[in-house]
Amino acid sequence: MELNVRVLPKFIDGECSIEFSFFFDQADMKIGEAVILTCEEEMDAQLIEEEPILNPKKRVHQYPKIAFVTDLVVMEGHKTAAMKEIKKFLNVIGIHNIRYRDQRVAAMA
Repeated sequence: MELNVRVLPKFIDGECSIEFSFFFDQADMKIGEAVILTCEEEMDAQLIEEEPILNPKKRVHQYPKIAFVTDLVVMEGHKTAAMKEIKKFLNVIGIHNIRYRDQRVAAMA
């Protein structure tokens, strides 16, 4: 049976990043959810430049985009399918580097 995915984006102005909340269900049953934070890999480096330019088109250095899995709670047996859907979505928006943040990745009982 196919996993249904709903994605809600939220722009975080102070960090110049986008947070994506993923909600997974199958039929009428909730399977789990995830929170993915996306930003430039070297965000700290650009913020300490003498004159930081937050518009990426005007910056001298372009940094690769990265995704941090900040929370992932999915029922046992569905984690692989959920991560596959997350990776597919991130690929579409041009993000290929995924990291797990703070080890807050869990399985639902």
